[in-house]
Amino acid sequence: GDSRAIQPLIGAIGAGAPAERALAVFWALGDLKAVAAVPAIGAFLAEPSLEVAVAAAETLGRLGSRDALPALTATGDRGDAGFKKALAWAIDACRGSNSDAPGETP
Repeated sequence: GDSRAIQPLIGAIGAGAPAERALAVFWALGDLKAVAAVPAIGAFLAEPSLEVAVAAAETLGRLGSRDALPALTATGDRGDAGFKKALAWAIDACRGSNSDAPGETP
C-alpha cells in the first residue's frame, strides 16, 4: 500500500460521512496497516450506526496497535452482541493475544 493515501482517506471519513464511505475507508486503512489512523477510527466507536461502530472496532483490531486500547476499553458494549464481540476481539488483538478475525475459529 501507499502511505501517501492514508491522510486523504482519514479526511474522507469526517463527521457526517455516509456509512458506506466510512466502511470502505476503514477497510482500506486496515489494508494499509495505517496505525496513524487509530485516533480517527476510534472516534467512530461511538457512531450511532452499529454497522459503522462494529467496522471501526474490527478495523482497530486488524491494525493491532496498542494505541487503540484506550478508545476500545473506554467504549461500552452498547447492548449489542455483535458490537460486544467485535469490541472484545479488537481489544484482544491490540493486546497481541488474538490474531484471528472476529467470527473466525483458529
